[in-house]
Amino acid sequence: MVLKNLFLIVIAIIIMVNPGFAQYDDDDGGSEDLVSYLSLGWSWGGWEGARPFIEAGYGLNYLTHQDMTRDFYVGGMLEGKIGYSLIDSFSRGIVSLHDQYIVGSYSEQDYNTVITQDETNLINEKLTRFGFGVRHGYGYNLAILKIIPYTQHSMQWYKMQSVRPYDISSPDSALLDRFEDSYRFGLSNEAALKIRLFRSIDATASYEYSVIYPRVVFFQWFVSYTVLYIGEGIVSKFARDIVYNSPLLGPILYFALTNGVTWAYTYALKNDMNWPFKSEAPMINNVAKLSISISF
Repeated sequence: MVLKNLFLIVIAIIIMVNPGFAQYDDDDGGSEDLVSYLSLGWSWGGWEGARPFIEAGYGLNYLTHQDMTRDFYVGGMLEGKIGYSLIDSFSRGIVSLHDQYIVGSYSEQDYNTVITQDETNLINEKLTRFGFGVRHGYGYNLAILKIIPYTQHSMQWYKMQSVRPYDISSPDSALLDRFEDSYRFGLSNEAALKIRLFRSIDATASYEYSVIYPRVVFFQWFVSYTVLYIGEGIVSKFARDIVYNSPLLGPILYFALTNGVTWAYTYALKNDMNWPFKSEAPMINNVAKLSISISF
């Protein structure tokens, strides 16, 4: 199992650090990675003009699985990110966002200070995760204020540990065991709205939807991920052309179209983790989150 996780990490890094893979030319003479929207073309601090940032976030997360008969407590999540952020002028009044980051987080019921949960028969899942990813979007430049809706993709590894009620059923307990004996690979997509004040302070509200795999069947996973890779590559190129030709509506349509593709894809994975192949159902982690970041 350890060797399999190491293998997946190596494969993910090899894919993500390939900056010349599947590029197309911008209208303004630059180049853009079609695959960078899916955490590909990832290079640590490799963009000219990118600024390092530190980010802290707090959110509420809720785990689901289609075959579980017992519910989970809503957990509180603490998250930290470090990375590089590039907000650049795209056209008159429009900016582009390109972020890359490393992330770590921890969540459990005791960290939930927002929702009172009096039930005593739910599952308290303690979730540790780490990973890396990218953000892309287009937004509005309003003098000292920038408003940027964006799409985020990441590859992550999850460590799950549960405190189970005494009367949990054997099938539910066996299902939890499928996820808890080691770190599990997962894919995460996020839709968010970032507000940048001045040049250095960002406030972000986001909703994240993560798929956690009980195991990885590499060929099926690779084909499934390629479906997303191709679909969003085509849609993101089309949506970017809308931004270029319609600065008023373009950033909103870019946000809607790119997130529409990723949310449709992750919804398809809810029942079959390697869709379009018939396969096992994954664990789903839903997170609503607020974050603050500082760029240097």
